[in-house]
Amino acid sequence: MKNLYEIFLYQARRGLKGAGISINNTDLFRFRSVSPYRLFNVYNLDVWQRIKSGDRVLVHHRYPTSSPNAIKFNHPIANEKKDIHIIHNGVLYNYHELYEELKKNHKFETEHGKEYTDSEVIMHSFEDGLKKNDGNMKKALIYVYKKVSGSFAVAINIKGDKNIYLIRHSNPIIISKDSNGNHYFSSELNKDNKNLEFVYELKEGEIGKLTKDGYKKITLFEPVSYQSKVVHYGRNRPSFEVDEMIETVNLGDDIETFILVTRDDLRFERPDMSYSKLCLHIFSALDNEFPEINIENADIRNAIREVIDEK
Repeated sequence: MKNLYEIFLYQARRGLKGAGISINNTDLFRFRSVSPYRLFNVYNLDVWQRIKSGDRVLVHHRYPTSSPNAIKFNHPIANEKKDIHIIHNGVLYNYHELYEELKKNHKFETEHGKEYTDSEVIMHSFEDGLKKNDGNMKKALIYVYKKVSGSFAVAINIKGDKNIYLIRHSNPIIISKDSNGNHYFSSELNKDNKNLEFVYELKEGEIGKLTKDGYKKITLFEPVSYQSKVVHYGRNRPSFEVDEMIETVNLGDDIETFILVTRDDLRFERPDMSYSKLCLHIFSALDNEFPEINIENADIRNAIREVIDEK
């Protein structure tokens, strides 16, 4: 358990807002907080003492992208029956469309007014995948992989199941183990922790499971959607920072028109959308329509935002 806690501490820099934990033994326990420090401080208290040998545990740090930092939006996310927990690292592009489809048969626990988190569409898509494939786990996981579009590394904890299921599209998933034979997955490997040994990194398009004996690949295939350069920016941005302009960038009339049309469409469809979300959606749309644009370049982002800000 010490190594798990150290992994949790090390990963904190990937998301300094919300945090949560899922513990799967005879029951499926969940604790979420709007601050990772709430979990840091309970190291010697009930939540960490619940973990026993053989438990399947997920821990998560969150940097909010599609919804605010509030407990109901934070991970792990549960289904309606509370017997499945998921965590997701990344940003989805088609979650609005999937939400409209999924809300007909599912209740979103993260829904609050017109807000909800993009990650929950993964949960309900997984449930649909199980239903459509008579409980076949491999087919359900592939169904999710093909259904959602964007950047995602997903872990799934199911009540009574002895495995943790993993899906990697772009964001990293690394497998490690300790001298006692316990296996872990994480976004990064803490090389300063001499108790952990690197075992394997999931490949792009890989689906697998973490068992008591280690990691086992279920399937591997080519990514089904274009991996956008905006993923890197969206994952590492401090918060739509305002960069100092170094040079003037001429985007071109066709690109500027595309930005304005996309902006107006988004504002019409979701008038309550925040500026940061609006920018992220426009960056993603641009990167799909004009892949030659380097979204990671600060001057280009500034030029795009100048067009977005036009009256």
